[in-house]
Amino acid sequence: NNGELAHGYKQVETMTRVAFFSILILVSFFFNEAPGNITALFVFGDSVVDNGNNVYFLDSDATANFLPYGIDLE
Repeated sequence: NNGELAHGYKQVETMTRVAFFSILILVSFFFNEAPGNITALFVFGDSVVDNGNNVYFLDSDATANFLPYGIDLE
């Protein structure tokens, strides 16, 4: 039946695309060079890494001991 044949081709096409992109991602990890020194880090939408918000975590070495930018609501 032509419908079953077309469905089989779609499955093969989908699996081929998945395999291609999986191999592409794996190859990109092998040839990616990590930078030697990171000078800045931008994080959007996570209040834990905002300035001053993580000072109260006692076991954290990654604190930002600076006043927050903008308006202080104290």
